[in-house]
Amino acid sequence: MKAIFLGKFQPPHLGHIRTIIRLSAQYNSVIVGITQSEPSMMPFEEVKTTIQEVISAYKNIEVVLIAGSIEGGTAAIDTLSFDVVVSGNHKVLNILKKQGFQTEFCERTEGIGYSGSEIRSLSHVVTSDALSKEKALKGTVQLISVADLKPLEKVLPVHFKNIEKMIFDDGFIKKPLIVDQKFKVILDGSHRYAFLLKYGFKFAPVIFIDYSDESIFVGNHLKHRYLRDSSFTINKNVVIEKALHEQLLDARTTRHFFPFRKEDFIVSLGRLEQGKERNIDFLIQDISIEKEIAIDKAYIKELDEEVEILQAYEDEQRGVKKYLTKQLKMMQERNN
Repeated sequence: MKAIFLGKFQPPHLGHIRTIIRLSAQYNSVIVGITQSEPSMMPFEEVKTTIQEVISAYKNIEVVLIAGSIEGGTAAIDTLSFDVVVSGNHKVLNILKKQGFQTEFCERTEGIGYSGSEIRSLSHVVTSDALSKEKALKGTVQLISVADLKPLEKVLPVHFKNIEKMIFDDGFIKKPLIVDQKFKVILDGSHRYAFLLKYGFKFAPVIFIDYSDESIFVGNHLKHRYLRDSSFTINKNVVIEKALHEQLLDARTTRHFFPFRKEDFIVSLGRLEQGKERNIDFLIQDISIEKEIAIDKAYIKELDEEVEILQAYEDEQRGVKKYLTKQLKMMQERNN
């Protein structure tokens, strides 16, 4: 059987090479198909040359350049001869499966330095495309390329349909996405991101944050803003690792807490430059409406629990205020 392993390889790294070698042992022959996309750290041809030099001892591996990108709908692979498409990118596999290709998901080789996003963040790459397109709006809100963002969680199908209607009816995005500045991981705004991606918008309004800041943290429930218990199982390392390796968490797995209010900031859809509609099946969680209703009810329960915690905290603070007021009165009486 002959496989084609697709990727942008920007830049090529040890994780890619280990995966390619593993596939060469699994299949009779392997085509390494290098597609084009931003961000681009290395010239297209140089990526090919680098991979060829490293795997030159493996005679059943062929490296080819494929103009365009699968996600953007500009790359064609039907002129190549292969039996199955292999990739660690669910987006690519979903698109090609709909086109009738046999597909197989390949787990990415994990480890420090085995992520192109991680390597690009270390070199602080800003492409000429990004320089020309990133736009400051006001304060901390910016418009950045949707293609640069990395999803963390899937989205709920019915909730997403409701959001689609609300955004189109309004004609604007009401709140910016909150994004880790280093890796471009979406920490808040998964459904808004899915909307922008599906309908081909080029830009997204975002607030960048420093995820290493200790005042920003993540939990599994809203109560984890104030209390830690046995249900507290998520952490920042897991969040980044899952997003970089496109191992999307189920919808509403995380609760992120920021040292600022998530205020409205209206950005019209016209400013986001709509393009060609995209396939986002990889983002949609396979879940029944009954289960989705149960998830919403559970979230409402979390909100009720958070209100109870806040009320208990308010009672505590009122008690402290009453105690200090009594102390102050006693001191004033002594002073008279």
